[in-house]
Amino acid sequence: MGSEQIERNRAAFRKILWSGLFFLFAGTVAYDYTLIRFTTNQQYFRARLLDLLNNTAAVPFQYRILVGGLVNLLSRLKLSFFPFDAPIHLFQLMEFLATLFLLIAYRHYLGLFFKDRRLNTLLSFTLVLILPFNFLLTRTRAYYYPWDTPSLFFITLGLILLYKQRMLIYYPVFILATLNRETSGFLALIYVLVSLGKRKYATIFIHGALQLGLWVMIKYLLYRIYLHNPGVGLFQHHFSGNLEYLSHPGNYAILASSMGFLWIPTLLLYKKVRDDFARRALFAALPFFLLVMYAAKIGELRHYGELIPIILTGFLLIVRELFEPEFGPKAPSRSV
Repeated sequence: MGSEQIERNRAAFRKILWSGLFFLFAGTVAYDYTLIRFTTNQQYFRARLLDLLNNTAAVPFQYRILVGGLVNLLSRLKLSFFPFDAPIHLFQLMEFLATLFLLIAYRHYLGLFFKDRRLNTLLSFTLVLILPFNFLLTRTRAYYYPWDTPSLFFITLGLILLYKQRMLIYYPVFILATLNRETSGFLALIYVLVSLGKRKYATIFIHGALQLGLWVMIKYLLYRIYLHNPGVGLFQHHFSGNLEYLSHPGNYAILASSMGFLWIPTLLLYKKVRDDFARRALFAALPFFLLVMYAAKIGELRHYGELIPIILTGFLLIVRELFEPEFGPKAPSRSV
């Protein structure tokens, strides 16, 4: 066996070893994160899990039907080999899988910017350090909603597909993301931001209009299906309440703690993000905050979850730019 073949075998072995270690650690992290979520978070009385399964929860919570629909489907199948039967166990299973898939997707997303497999494997677990700030350590309203973690997964997967321009796969993902939560529209905004100046305006308009049309159609159908459910309808307006929240300086520390405070240096040093796609995606942070300001309670840090893979990736790219010798060569920049 030649030296080249031996080196290839060693490289293949290292690849398998790192992948195996990643999946082992990712599974452990997902399991522990799920246990903590269901131990420390409480159910919101207008969106109790059993009410979501019975389609009687208040709107707009009931519109987020994807996870509840999957739990209902598994409950009705009654598979003899399936180790979970009670609805609460099925929700825990969904949370575990969503967390595991999120880590896998984020590792792949980082691989678009960091060439070294070992490096992007290690860096992918920085996500674990950030998630608690928005979902476990919040000082107010630490509620569990089954769509939160899947939302992060769909955003991350959508970013990957937009980066690779896999639009045929992107649209089914966009539909599932919309059935999970209405913040899927955030992906359409990112598509426009990363496409301007890179693609023909007609192409941008067609894809942008198609995504908007799908989003509106899905939301309208859900609105009609749950027309008689209690609640406020498509959106609950919180603008005046959020202004009151911002009038108290003590609340700014809570807002700053979102994403482990990393959003502050990331937005201040965004010009250090050399990859065009990652830098343009950061521009979506401001309109996202304005949306939260209008349609959500800004003190609930879980609302900023969809920004985590964008902000965290920007931060890691800034660190690489500042300490290039330690991180090695950059992956080639590519934009939509």
